[in-house]
Amino acid sequence: MIRPPLFKNPYLVSLAAALVFLAVLEVLFSRPYFLIWVLGGIIHTAYFYFRYKKLRIIMLPVLFWLGIWGGMTFFLSFGFWMRQFLIGVLAILYFLIHFNFRVFHQSDLFRKDLFYLLNFFTLLLWAHALFVLLDFDLIPYMVILLLAVLGGAFTGANLFYLYKREQMVLLFVFGLISLELFWLISFWPFFYLTSAAVFVILYYSLWRLEVHFLENRLNTRVLLSAVSFALILIGILFILTPWFPV
Repeated sequence: MIRPPLFKNPYLVSLAAALVFLAVLEVLFSRPYFLIWVLGGIIHTAYFYFRYKKLRIIMLPVLFWLGIWGGMTFFLSFGFWMRQFLIGVLAILYFLIHFNFRVFHQSDLFRKDLFYLLNFFTLLLWAHALFVLLDFDLIPYMVILLLAVLGGAFTGANLFYLYKREQMVLLFVFGLISLELFWLISFWPFFYLTSAAVFVILYYSLWRLEVHFLENRLNTRVLLSAVSFALILIGILFILTPWFPV
């Protein structure tokens, strides 16, 4: 068996990228300066583009990066050790994103499912950041609504990448769906992460229904299953989480 060179090993390359990302987060969490974030964002975006040479590839890591920055005001309210734990979790997610981009094109069901899951984690981080920015009144409301549309559409670009003919229509539709969902949930007096989770649960449920429709498998049982799943999870969130932003 011929072993690949170290710099081509997906595990080692992804681990090295995650360690660099962790170090950058340590700097950002200790000194959350705007210029450091902008420089990091430019390097981060350029790295993914020049490595994979596809514009669609940069959508997930860029949303991930911007979601972290957008939620920084909230993250900095944690104590030191909680912040270290959060940085570690974000570095692990970054490792999985980087690793998955190197292998998800292969016909492996688990890897594709992992890729979808990472998109929903990133959408959760993105929606959380928007609800934080909305509550702290840092960005005009119309701009936040536009960012919600872009986040939903860009996530759809990854989730529907197999459906080439319908992709542009689906991006437009799920951009509008994201606008409607975010606008509705933004009036509810819930904790940031609760609001973001409700947004993602509804988005995920509609995505499932759309996939079944595109594959001609949509029926009453699938519809009831998706609705029941969403209602149960949202009900649990309403019971277990605070009802007002902190």
